[in-house]
Amino acid sequence: MKKKIFIAAAVLLGLLLSFYGFLQFRQFSSYRIPIHANAENIIKINADALIKDFIKEYGFNFNKKIKKATGQDTTERLNSGIYLPANLFVYQLSSLPKSVWFLTIPLHDSADFTIYMKQKYKFSVKDSSGITLGISSDEKIRFVSNRNFAAFSYTKTREDFTSSLTDILLGKKILDREDPLLKDLKNNQAVLSFFSKKINGSINFKGNDLNIDVELI
Repeated sequence: MKKKIFIAAAVLLGLLLSFYGFLQFRQFSSYRIPIHANAENIIKINADALIKDFIKEYGFNFNKKIKKATGQDTTERLNSGIYLPANLFVYQLSSLPKSVWFLTIPLHDSADFTIYMKQKYKFSVKDSSGITLGISSDEKIRFVSNRNFAAFSYTKTREDFTSSLTDILLGKKILDREDPLLKDLKNNQAVLSFFSKKINGSINFKGNDLNIDVELI
């Protein structure tokens, strides 16, 4: 009996360590998502922390419960081809108008991603030299993608920032891995955080409470 308990405890500990290692790897790999070297006013969304809070609130079936409550169809018709990372980074560029925002997401299947954007969101898509360019019907959103990533831009002015997107996608102008800004991003584990030249802030959820911390620089 003691041997069985010991084995069960060892298996459980192994599973917990494996899960912890998986979460740590997700955090590590999310900081390999290319961020433009001129990035400023960065909004970081800690997807893993957000999911953790939803699980606490709704349980492990939170996704089905939320869709059922809102009356949304739970049937998934298309594979998005997107790999949801532990962290998402939305930002502006110091060299461009403040109306422009950028986001890069990793892909696990670029072909599925292209089909998804065309059929689900009606993007016009064309391929050139291994890079796919997509433009929304209102021309406010553009993306360039390859086998590994899709880099998005959004602007109300419908301007074309494909060159900046390509720089991000191909790693031509991205933050160095030792950049102080990346270290600040890693150190902040809030669900939502904001980094700028004048102010840093973070938002966390605790039950039904919303905790906001702001630091003037």
